[in-house]
Amino acid sequence: MTTGVLEGLDDLGLEHFTVVSGKQSGGLIADEMFGGTRFWLAVIIDTVKILKKCILNKVSYIIVIPEYHLLSAFFVSQIIGSKVIIYGAGTYSLKAFKKSSLLFKLARRRVLWRVMSEYTKKRISKYDNSVNLTVVGAGVGKKIYQEVQKIKNPKKAFDLIFVGNLKPRKGFKTLSSALDLFVGKHPDVNLNIIMPGGYTEGQTSSIREILPTVNFYFPGVVSDCDLIKLYGTAKVNILLSHDIDDHFEGYGLVHREAMMSGTYTIGSLESGNTDAILPEYGLSVDPNDVHGLVTILEEIFDNPPTVPIGSGFVQWKNVVADMMVEGADAGN
Repeated sequence: MTTGVLEGLDDLGLEHFTVVSGKQSGGLIADEMFGGTRFWLAVIIDTVKILKKCILNKVSYIIVIPEYHLLSAFFVSQIIGSKVIIYGAGTYSLKAFKKSSLLFKLARRRVLWRVMSEYTKKRISKYDNSVNLTVVGAGVGKKIYQEVQKIKNPKKAFDLIFVGNLKPRKGFKTLSSALDLFVGKHPDVNLNIIMPGGYTEGQTSSIREILPTVNFYFPGVVSDCDLIKLYGTAKVNILLSHDIDDHFEGYGLVHREAMMSGTYTIGSLESGNTDAILPEYGLSVDPNDVHGLVTILEEIFDNPPTVPIGSGFVQWKNVVADMMVEGADAGN
């Protein structure tokens, strides 16, 4: 996301902005540390760093990705008058809204909130419905789109592609259960599994135990550019994310990139996928409905949909431009 936002700012020719990103600041701000002495020490260090950067660059706007830097950016805005935009992806947004202290409440109300999807907006509102949230979506980088433009009538060598890890919230259990039924009518069905950082022999054995009758492939470590090509070689992309313990997928660039590569995509209703997926080139389903997924796959295999190359491409500059529309939010 950070690279995309910077790309959008550059394309729009916007100056006097700084983008604050990263899960940690000074190696201290971490997921589990919203509170405690070390947390407040980290906030102070973070505030000083952001303040220094803002003063040197005469910053008018601070764009924060993700929300770990909410308090630090808020403090800086009060010191030098810069406006703060929080670009919320999903799970991390909730962490900033779960805090009930007056300071967190004040900070939440004095920044401009931009989120990727209606689902993220709905989930945040359960914790605090007094904050205005504007949905701006997400973009796709130029380099990725350049790779998409190179795709010419790709051969559909694979039936299905799954891009993600094997954690329960990625929905692989539902997919494997559906394929166990689907293989009865389609014994030659195959699945390409793309995992971040590649895979281990142990994982290969685990998949074989889960899918004993399905042909599956692990291509190893895949670059972003190569991933675009692999999307195009599949008939259907599937990632059925689950919302578990406030961990959810805030948007779903996997689905957007699959469509751009000419591949139909199936996502989850327990996520922001409905904002990422164009209804004519994909759909979002109940991630727990195994039999429903089997029916959908059978319909797709009987009548393969056509997805034009480049479908759903959105430039980051358009997303950033929407972030700047302050009338949609009460803000500072």
